Amino acid sequence: MTTSAISRQAISQLTLEITVKKFYGQIRCWLSKSRSRKQLAELPDYLLDDVGISKHQARTESRRVFWD
Repeated sequence: MTTSAISRQAISQLTLEITVKKFYGQIRCWLSKSRSRKQLAELPDYLLDDVGISKHQARTESRRVFWD
């Protein structure tokens, strides 16, 4: 195996690792958004008032799809 072949293989491996990390990072982001929206939907009215949003706004936000 030549040096250039090894370099290409190393670059390909690094590119794959970066792609996989980005993929799992995106999944973690989606899961976090989903959890946050579920928690928002479960907040009582007095806490929603503290945050400054209505029950309707919280419900609307909690119904958004996880990738949005």
